[in-house]
Amino acid sequence: MMESPDRGIRIEAAIALHLRAQPGLVGAFQEADIQYSGKTSEEELMAVEFVRYQSVQGLAASLEA
Repeated sequence: MMESPDRGIRIEAAIALHLRAQPGLVGAFQEADIQYSGKTSEEELMAVEFVRYQSVQGLAASLEA
C-alpha cells in the first residue's frame, strides 16, 4: 500500500464529507460545490481521533480517512 503524500488533505476531506452528511443546519452549511479528494484504493486507511470533538456540532469522535 502507498502512504498518502498529504494526510492533511485526506483528513480535511473526511471531516467535510462527514459534516456534509449531517442533517439540518450542519449539513446544509457545507458548500456542495467544493470537491474533496478522499483516499484512493492504493492508500492505507488511517483512523483520526478528535480530542475535543464535542465542541464542534456534527463532528464525530473519530473518522476514517
